[in-house]
Amino acid sequence: MGNSEEFNLFLKYSKEIGSDATMVHAAGGNTSIKLDDTMWVKASGKWLMNAQKEELMVPVSISKIKTYLENNNFSESDLQRSIVLPLSPKGLRPSVEAPIHAVLDFFKLKTYKKFKNG
Repeated sequence: MGNSEEFNLFLKYSKEIGSDATMVHAAGGNTSIKLDDTMWVKASGKWLMNAQKEELMVPVSISKIKTYLENNNFSESDLQRSIVLPLSPKGLRPSVEAPIHAVLDFFKLKTYKKFKNG
């Protein structure tokens, strides 16, 4: 997995956001960081608060995702084919929202906030 200062700060912020019950609930949403053509995005089903404790970021090729999107028929199998296998922790699959992150700016934090009815 990436070990640059930038990547480590990304993991730190992901953990802090995922640990803040006023900002998130359940697994905590998704975060991503782009380093060259590789985007690291939280794996589906993993808890954001564990970003510094366990491997939960999946590397995907930004250019592959964008190419699949340009073909207007993006599928789950396209997402799987975009994983950068030599860097990827085994058994993890990227969030289904990875394509959204791929077309947005450099550093994204997306949370699922609790709302109170009434």
